[in-house]
Amino acid sequence: MFKNLLLKTKITVFFILLNLIIFSILFGVSFFVLNTTLKSYLEGNLEKENKNLRMFVEKIVDGNVKDYLKRIMEPNVKFLERLYENYKNGKIKKQDFIEKMRDFLFIQKIGEDGYYYVLDISKSPDEIIAIVHPKLQGKNLASDKTIQRIATKKNGYIEYEWKNPGEKKPRKKIAYLYYLEEAKLVIGISLYKEEFISFINLEDVRELLFDFFGKESEKGNSFIVDYEGNFVIHPTSTGKNFSHLPHIAKIIEKGKGRITYKQATEGKGKGLKKIAYFSEMPDLKWIVVTTIFEDEYNRLIHKANFLPIVISLVGIL
Repeated sequence: MFKNLLLKTKITVFFILLNLIIFSILFGVSFFVLNTTLKSYLEGNLEKENKNLRMFVEKIVDGNVKDYLKRIMEPNVKFLERLYENYKNGKIKKQDFIEKMRDFLFIQKIGEDGYYYVLDISKSPDEIIAIVHPKLQGKNLASDKTIQRIATKKNGYIEYEWKNPGEKKPRKKIAYLYYLEEAKLVIGISLYKEEFISFINLEDVRELLFDFFGKESEKGNSFIVDYEGNFVIHPTSTGKNFSHLPHIAKIIEKGKGRITYKQATEGKGKGLKKIAYFSEMPDLKWIVVTTIFEDEYNRLIHKANFLPIVISLVGIL
């Protein structure tokens, strides 16, 4: 009888140890899988939020510039329509019409390198003459695919890359087009994207950005820094230069990616560690940054740690 009791005890201990081993294995595997999955999910969300933020800022900026170009174009169109009426009624000759149009448009400065142009598309697609253009005056540009796009578009906004004679490489542009149908003329006002910053109302961008994505919270914040380390938009430090901070220098150097750092600026969480995802807007020389406090990140991970225990216990039962 004593031997039977001893055997039962050994069997019981064996099964207890076996269950503990199974529990440990199940717990370890489920913990590892769950943590890996959760971290991947959180990282993916942060990266996606940063991408959405950058796209949101790009739309605001483009909208600002488009409104500006259209606002400048509209009163000038009325003058050009009257000028064309004078030509059509025989009050001025065709060459006088072209020269007056050219003089009127060329005296208007659009940023540093922006300009007006006028394309005669009466014989398009075989012949498209730049009757007003600062670099290609009088040239037939029908062989250029971008010019064909403009001639087809006729009205509204269009984005493209352009390289004038003497320039090293194409640059991104946006143009607002107006079609003077009776004259078969496409009038364009164009601006290089790298100059957009001069025509942006930063306060509008700031307000819309914080309205949609929040100004600052216990979880983290978002901001925009330029290539020189100036905070273009920031909850507490807009307009200040922080190029001397190691994490800002690294963000500028990399342009896109992920880093961890200790917050040095004023505001909630000063001195605490943060995780940042960032991506650049090269046309404006801006970098959009999305951050989360490392404590908040770890809290979300730890909050899910009880699940492996439940999974393990269910597995044993």
